[in-house]
Amino acid sequence: MRLCISECLETYNRGRGPGCRQMSKAGLAQALSVHPSQVTRWDNGQRRVTVETARRIAEVLRCEVTDLIPGPAGCLEGRQHPARER
Repeated sequence: MRLCISECLETYNRGRGPGCRQMSKAGLAQALSVHPSQVTRWDNGQRRVTVETARRIAEVLRCEVTDLIPGPAGCLEGRQHPARER
């Protein structure tokens, strides 16, 4: 199963506002102390992620772990991502 990392990352960056440096997948990888290719593999479903890692991703992106899990209608499927509320 893929994670909705790209979608949550986009929402996180939109919530940061103008003038703030945008976070990339490489920046997320650095924050998690993993290789950037690992984040890509999680995002496209090539690698599974542990619950602890999902928690760490959610913490960095200021979202809920459930926001990272795609539902039947896809990523975020109309749910209100916490970063959208800012």
